[in-house]
Amino acid sequence: MNKEKIIEQTALAFEFIQKLYHEASFLIKEIEGQLAEEDEAFVMVKPSGYAITSRNSTGLDPNNVNRWPIRKFSIAFVPASLTDSGRTTTTPFTDETKIILLRITLNSKDIKEPVVDFGVLYDFGENAEKKLTKLEQLISHMEYREHLVFQKAKTIDYDDPYVKFKGKLKRINLYDLNSSEDVNRSIVAPALKMFREK
Repeated sequence: MNKEKIIEQTALAFEFIQKLYHEASFLIKEIEGQLAEEDEAFVMVKPSGYAITSRNSTGLDPNNVNRWPIRKFSIAFVPASLTDSGRTTTTPFTDETKIILLRITLNSKDIKEPVVDFGVLYDFGENAEKKLTKLEQLISHMEYREHLVFQKAKTIDYDDPYVKFKGKLKRINLYDLNSSEDVNRSIVAPALKMFREK
């Protein structure tokens, strides 16, 4: 391949990835907007501001180089009554703590196409003796231990020295979401049903 072709392909690759990130951002904001209108007045959990939580790296080790582009990331939503909200949120673990989790995987050897995992995390009440004290610490903890936390696609029963919780997840292919109605029907409504029945 000649140099000009490589330059063109590089530009197209970065343009496509940026467009994919923008689409994921729009999806998150759509879900955030729909959940905010519910009776629980859900707010996004903000560990360090209005952002996603991912496990990325700038290390030069070959395994770390694979983590340079963001491939997987999580966002959580909690009823406004359970958190103190501002630029960041503070949500202590209690018996009532329950969240809606949204995890987007854009690329992984385990999938053929990008997917969205969504559902609820609950049973945080037994964390008094654990090292993590609030929900905001949990999101990055899960990303760093993704193979332990998300090893079963549909259920989570996690316990380590830092945190203990349970959860239920469902999965949908990202490219099956083409409108606000799709997002509501395929993610928001099922997530709310899971949240309210548990």
